[in-house]
Amino acid sequence: MKICFFISTISGKGGTERVTSLIANQLAALGYKITVLSLWDGHNPSFSLDPSIKTSQIFRERVNFSRNYLTGILRLRAFVRNNGFDTLIVSDSILALFSVPALYRSSLKHIVWEHFNYKADYGLSRRRFARTLASQYADIVVTLTRADADLWESKNPKAKVVTINNPSPYPVLCERTWDNKIALAVGRLTYQKGFDQLVECWTPVAEQYPDWQLWILGDGEDKEALEKQIFRNGLSGIVKIFPFTAEIDKYLKAASIFCLSSRFEGLGMVLIEAQSFGLPAVAFDCEVGPAEIIRHGETGFLVETFNRDDFSEKLMILINDKELREEQGKAALEAAQAFQPEHIVPKWLEILGEPVPVEEKKNEDTPYHQ
Repeated sequence: MKICFFISTISGKGGTERVTSLIANQLAALGYKITVLSLWDGHNPSFSLDPSIKTSQIFRERVNFSRNYLTGILRLRAFVRNNGFDTLIVSDSILALFSVPALYRSSLKHIVWEHFNYKADYGLSRRRFARTLASQYADIVVTLTRADADLWESKNPKAKVVTINNPSPYPVLCERTWDNKIALAVGRLTYQKGFDQLVECWTPVAEQYPDWQLWILGDGEDKEALEKQIFRNGLSGIVKIFPFTAEIDKYLKAASIFCLSSRFEGLGMVLIEAQSFGLPAVAFDCEVGPAEIIRHGETGFLVETFNRDDFSEKLMILINDKELREEQGKAALEAAQAFQPEHIVPKWLEILGEPVPVEEKKNEDTPYHQ
């Protein structure tokens, strides 16, 4: 089977690019012929791809898509026709604006993979319209959570709606300690991720436990504002911002607690990664995502969204009780098994129509096992 993943740009450094690379690698390891087609800048992947995977692009660089919309549709249509693909997996529902007209009267299986919360449209009417197109004209819509699937199904879609969680890019870490006095948060420095909220939550924590540090790993437009907030709150040297790196595992190994302060999420890929490293998590229980990963009181704590006082309190409970950190951390390691590729990939094989036994064909040299 020849499969084309269609993504905005594989050179991006976010969760969409990361998990698209992961699933593409797993399918390539099973013998599928995989191409990753970017709308722009398709030859500079931020995350490693299996050597057998081909990359291509519709535009060499980001362009004005309003002016180049028809060109994009025609180029996508020609690309999938000329390469004889069996399936097009559209990695981000907004790209249905291109894929739906491009596949008009095509026999290709059309899968739209939603990476965000259905209600999170970022103020873009075209994203809302793209979801409508996907629900009516795609064969399958893949959501990351059951809660998000319910939102899609409430709109009476013609497409089949299927929930497939993201897999962890890391094997479960078997041995670790929870001694380091470090809490970690990871993500783009944007409004969505709520790091401004997290800095406020950490302020009372720092008063009680000045020997603990909060590390924030990521880049984004809010960096300067966050740095000013950290200074204003007297947290310089205590709250540290590190630039994004693909080697997140080094930070996950160093930390003892994970924090997720997002205002909204699609699933929360970083929570899955944190569980693979045995990190108990404190997370705002935003509408979609964290509650499907964290078992409250067992693998971490879910906090009412925007309740800063409770967030701070839960952090201090974990900081003050090493045995609890260890207990929840070990439970997180057990929970992480459900997000390993061998449990996720068969769900993709099922919707592709070829349920290949993963255990028999898994390639131990894929990036998951390096």
